[in-house]
Amino acid sequence: FHLINTRARVVICGQISQYNGGLDEPSLGPRFLHRILYTRATIQGILSRDYAHRMDEMIDVLAPLLSQGQLSYRQTIVEGFEKLPEALNMLFHGKNVGKLLVKVSE
Repeated sequence: FHLINTRARVVICGQISQYNGGLDEPSLGPRFLHRILYTRATIQGILSRDYAHRMDEMIDVLAPLLSQGQLSYRQTIVEGFEKLPEALNMLFHGKNVGKLLVKVSE
């Protein structure tokens, strides 16, 4: 956090591992608040649904980048419908990388 620029904007998202009771017992607070104050930075949480109305715009911009190989992503694929409960639990324990998919058939 020593690299936070003056008037930086820090975004917080992707906290699904905390949804399963993790928010009931908050962990220790951030240790870098002095840095946020000193740099006059802003911390803001975002949810994807805040931007649902811009989905078409996002697809228009990102689809060409993906097809040209200029955009990469990571995903975890679990094989088999019977493993659906296990896959769901992976979400709440932070055991997946990127998007979590369950492959149910070829």
